[in-house]
Amino acid sequence: MYFFWYVILGGSQTQATGMEIWRVTYLTTLTPCMIVFIHFQISKLDALIKKHEELIPTVLKTQVKVDLYWKCYAYGDELKPHIEFLDGIMLSSTRDIAPSCIENVEELIERQEKSLSQLETKRGVVRELIIKGKQLLENPE
Repeated sequence: MYFFWYVILGGSQTQATGMEIWRVTYLTTLTPCMIVFIHFQISKLDALIKKHEELIPTVLKTQVKVDLYWKCYAYGDELKPHIEFLDGIMLSSTRDIAPSCIENVEELIERQEKSLSQLETKRGVVRELIIKGKQLLENPE
């Protein structure tokens, strides 16, 4: 390539002058195009920034909702074992026993007392969960 320019321009001095002329011509031709291109890119960037700034309130609202849903799901996961426990107590205490004899009645009374004692041990935990649920309802954020 160097040899090609050397032959065309007729020597090293001519080559340097020719390259300088070419460079100046090239820059004067490209500079207006580059300025237009740069302004176009800046306007595209400004439009993108404006679009993202307009999305910020929506994103913040969505973030609050997602956080609330996460808290609700976590609360539901916390409640699940206690609800299963209460279902088990209810099933065991409502099982039909024919009170035809005194032994069946005594067994039923023992089951009910056992259920009551189990419920009593869970009372504090259930109250805390109820309070937590009410706080979640009152102050979702």
